[in-house]
Amino acid sequence: MMSEEEVLGKDTRTIFAIGRSLAVTLPKEFVEVHNLKPGDRVDIYFNDVVHIEPVKTEKIRLKLKKSKK
Repeated sequence: MMSEEEVLGKDTRTIFAIGRSLAVTLPKEFVEVHNLKPGDRVDIYFNDVVHIEPVKTEKIRLKLKKSKK
């Protein structure tokens, strides 16, 4: 049986400063699975938990079409 970390994916990261903002890097495995590269966009959903989801090109096109109506 797989552990919760293996199913969900878990990593510990250090928060660092970039100018007046705080940042954290994405795990290599996440970047590779989603084929992300510099300049790609992600949606970040948060409350007491953070969820990061890659923004797909098709999703952006649909949002643009809806905004033009």
